[in-house]
Amino acid sequence: MDQDTDIGPLATESGRQDVEDYVADAVGKGATVLVGGERPDRPGWYYPPTVLTDITPEMRMYHEEVFGPVAQVFVVASLEEALREANGHPYGLGSNLWSEDESERATFVRDVQSGMAFINGHTTSYPEIPFGGTKRSGYGRELSDLGMREFMNVKTVWIGE
Repeated sequence: MDQDTDIGPLATESGRQDVEDYVADAVGKGATVLVGGERPDRPGWYYPPTVLTDITPEMRMYHEEVFGPVAQVFVVASLEEALREANGHPYGLGSNLWSEDESERATFVRDVQSGMAFINGHTTSYPEIPFGGTKRSGYGRELSDLGMREFMNVKTVWIGE
């Protein structure tokens, strides 16, 4: 309830431990911590926003979802290389592209394998738009009229002559 709070704690102690384990695994295998990466000395299940670079396939977080404030930065030379990197992962919840180039935007939207594609903005959730992923990030949608239909059973009735 502290008004100065920018980011709250994780939901559970084990959740924080999982995040710490992912970061330790990556750092132990060569990742670079740009910011964060260490548990603060304070009560609660806090973990600081953390940014890592030099992520490789040998690291757990390359193939698994980290449910905490950890961002992985991949440096690529082109949109095509970025799409190969993004699509090579087993998850596909949300994706983001920052570009004013209409051709790049169209290529990104067409080719990225994720349930949501955001242009010039962060992945977010609004009640009016469908929310959901592809691949190991799930199937189906929540929110919007599409999400409401996930809770419905449709009955087909056919009457012959």
